[in-house]
Amino acid sequence: MSPAVEKWFRDNEMADLVPVFARQKLFTFRLLKGLTSDLLREFIPEIGVRINFMQSIKVLDESPNLLSELRTEPLVDQQTDSEEIDDDLDIDGSEIVDEHGNPIVVMKLGENSTSECFTPDPPLKKRRVEVSTPISRQGKENRKTIQVPFHILEQQAIEKIRNLDFKSLLKEDVFTSHVLETYELSGDLSDQDRGYIVAVAAKYLLNLTPRVTSLAYNCMADKVIEIFPHENKSLYFFASNVKGKNSSGKLPSKIKNIKFSLNKRGSSSGSRNILQTFKEVNSQGSETTVQATLTESTEDEVRQAIISLQHTSLDSWPEILRLWSFTHTYRRQLGANSETFSDFKEWDVLKSANGHLLLCQDFKELYPSREDLFIAKWDKVKGAIISLVRKETAKTDVTTQQLLQSLDTAPDGQSDPIVLSQLASLCCKRGRGNCKSANKEICSPTSARSAFLLHITTPNDLTRQVHNYMATLYKEKRLFQPIIILVGPSLSEISASYVQIQDVRYYVRTPLAAVDVCFKSFFALDLQYPSLAYPIWLFIQKFFYNIVTEADSNVPRVVSVLSSLKSAMSRQAV
Repeated sequence: MSPAVEKWFRDNEMADLVPVFARQKLFTFRLLKGLTSDLLREFIPEIGVRINFMQSIKVLDESPNLLSELRTEPLVDQQTDSEEIDDDLDIDGSEIVDEHGNPIVVMKLGENSTSECFTPDPPLKKRRVEVSTPISRQGKENRKTIQVPFHILEQQAIEKIRNLDFKSLLKEDVFTSHVLETYELSGDLSDQDRGYIVAVAAKYLLNLTPRVTSLAYNCMADKVIEIFPHENKSLYFFASNVKGKNSSGKLPSKIKNIKFSLNKRGSSSGSRNILQTFKEVNSQGSETTVQATLTESTEDEVRQAIISLQHTSLDSWPEILRLWSFTHTYRRQLGANSETFSDFKEWDVLKSANGHLLLCQDFKELYPSREDLFIAKWDKVKGAIISLVRKETAKTDVTTQQLLQSLDTAPDGQSDPIVLSQLASLCCKRGRGNCKSANKEICSPTSARSAFLLHITTPNDLTRQVHNYMATLYKEKRLFQPIIILVGPSLSEISASYVQIQDVRYYVRTPLAAVDVCFKSFFALDLQYPSLAYPIWLFIQKFFYNIVTEADSNVPRVVSVLSSLKSAMSRQAV
């Protein structure tokens, strides 16, 4: 900053503003006089200091020692410009005229004057300015005031959202006002209710700013949660932590759809395995414990345990489980870079009838104290799941309606398989709200149900049906992952339950045990969920086992179901 300008600040008792204007490269009196009210508000947020500055500028304009008759142009904010000007913006005194076209005589100041002389600025590089009228290269018509910079608009929008009475805004709409009344009575929202709420919020955001930022989405999602505390915030806005990936949620999707519709009318997860993710999330927890175990265990002891696993009699299962747990760290490190299902090639003990117990033991090593959560929670939440399915199922969904009817006539203790099959209808809704899997495949309830569990009516067809199922997956170039097999004339008359992993088939006592073993095998063998059944397994993972990994995809339908069940369970607790 030139000494004359700095002296002017100090003489007007505004020395604190010197570094502010120096950072913004405001060197001349001409630039000071050309500041607009919006830029002044940005540079000087304190209103009292800003008023003093404006009064000093007024005195500067009236000073006879300066070019008071020289027209000043608004300061151009180079961050929000849009039109390129190729000409250098030099000022030539011979070309300066007043509004009537009369030439203005430029006063020359003395050498000893303390005021800064208006010499032409050094040639500037191309600048971009926002103007509302065309600019002629010969005449350079007067430019109107520039638009407000986007970062200022963004800040203003954030302040308005934070001060917004969102409940009053919802009451202004006939649909959302009805949603509020219903929520006060039932404490629950349907997908249609959420759609009405999102429509009002999206309209308000677009009225504030055409470019809605993540911060604005986050603030609006907070407003929704304030009114509807049982809802899950990630259902409305989920900020992506992956570079280059857009945020998701109902609010961004709604605004994206609105913009697409306007444009149409002419108006304005690389996959990562579960084990690697678990190590990153728990880098200071279980992984530290694992390394400590290896340190304490000598190489000879580990080698001896491995030999014992390969040759110990299968009748001694307590000893096998002890050795399996002892060698857990070594086996995980050994299989980290191995091909899929390598455990079954290297450890014959997994192919035994009780091999699923070893998979459950590995899951227990990874997630201590969570191995029994599914069985413990099931009876408590089964009723809420059935109620939600009845509420969310459309009359046109014939398959789900038939399953609900069979649920009413099922014998006591035989309804679990029917409810398990209903998870497909719950997590993969039909119609426009079709759920997408991690690889963007559409998951219809029927396809998701087939990928989740395989129902076989007669035991004689078991081998043939499994072979046909594997052949279909091979033809579609899909990997055969663990799957639940239920055998019985109907889902209410299940006589046998199995978990099939490649060529190995485990018999388990109940359908619930089959779900438990199948889920744990994904983590024990470090496998991904089947793409078509991904929403179902993600729901089980988060709702029953309380497991969250960085590799989880954000499935809006699953988030919605989790929020609804959370609300239903809280009402039951009261």
